Amino acid sequence: MTVDGPDGDGPVGDESGDGAFLAQFRPTYFTASMTLGATAVGAEQLGLHVLALVLLALAGLALTATAVLVALRVIRHPAAGGDDLTHHATAFTVLTTVAAFNIVGGATVSITGWTGLGWACWAIGLLLWPPLLYASLFSTIIASPKPDLAHGINGT
Repeated sequence: MTVDGPDGDGPVGDESGDGAFLAQFRPTYFTASMTLGATAVGAEQLGLHVLALVLLALAGLALTATAVLVALRVIRHPAAGGDDLTHHATAFTVLTTVAAFNIVGGATVSITGWTGLGWACWAIGLLLWPPLLYASLFSTIIASPKPDLAHGINGT
């Protein structure tokens, strides 16, 4: 099975089954851990501590699973990972990685008081932020040809 790039503009991989799943697994899935972490903080602020802990645990699981799958994707499908950083429609979505680690880390400190895990998440986010930001920024600036306005600014 051939998996098209973000705009259906060419093959990313040529595998079937689990390989195709991994080739298509994009960093935007970090948004699941972001929303769970933010919702956990809201539950905690409303005094729903048990719900906050459950949501935080789900956020941690989502963050871990997504990080592992994205890392495997980069290792097994480096062209697909490179496409995420260089394609105008997906380049900046990789920054959800940074936000996810920081939101889950902040939620952990707010809800449980575990500052060690909060610091670890913040450090990972801080280390990932410059290379992901600048790789995305420079690749979209120097990319040629540039998409027209309707395709370049599309809400993705």
